[in-house]
Amino acid sequence: MDIIKICMIGMLTAFCVLLLKDIKGEMALLVGLLGGLVIIFLVIDKLTSVITVFTALTQNTGISSEFLSAIIKIVGLGLVVDFSAGVCEDVGNKGLSEKIVFGGKISILYVALPIITGLFELIGGLLAK
Repeated sequence: MDIIKICMIGMLTAFCVLLLKDIKGEMALLVGLLGGLVIIFLVIDKLTSVITVFTALTQNTGISSEFLSAIIKIVGLGLVVDFSAGVCEDVGNKGLSEKIVFGGKISILYVALPIITGLFELIGGLLAK
């Protein structure tokens, strides 16, 4: 069970960061980043499997690859924004974290425009019949 490994690494990292925060603040930040990167590397292969399945679905259903590309970008943006905002919160800069999240939401909305447009065109086509 990979989730058990992920949770254990996360809790161990959090404990180490807590211990190091008062002694060596910069070392605590590096330990936190390293723990986060280890977790990301543990799930990267699962992400590639998901992308493979979505690619096969796109090819089998005839749905435009533009939609698949947008979905992958949206997921990637969400992961990067969440990780970056978490790092900012960890170092005590909640204000910057919130601005990163806001920028991420706007970016996701922009990347989702082809999907939203396609959905409205599909609904419009169904209503016109």
